[in-house]
Amino acid sequence: MTITNTTFPTGTLLHTSAVNQAAKEDPFFALFLMHVIARHKNNDWGDCCETDWEMNDIAISKKNRILSVYHLPQDLKSIHRDEKIWIVTEWDRKYTTILFPSEY
Repeated sequence: MTITNTTFPTGTLLHTSAVNQAAKEDPFFALFLMHVIARHKNNDWGDCCETDWEMNDIAISKKNRILSVYHLPQDLKSIHRDEKIWIVTEWDRKYTTILFPSEY
């Protein structure tokens, strides 16, 4: 998996109420969110499988949905039953949503 050097608009950043609550309660989780948002914007799709990584690279030019997956660091795994978060940029690039997989 290679990080491409193409940028894409993320539109309005949204997050679910569970992500919002976790960020309010844990400043380290809030910092983690800022870090993974930057990774997503820089075409680092995180912990998704190789096929999804390739599909994301193609989605930039084809205007398809982009999905990044990031596992929570060990010291943050207690904040939610999910041990990862998803960042989804919609095909039209109007919205990017941050959520726990169980909220999908």
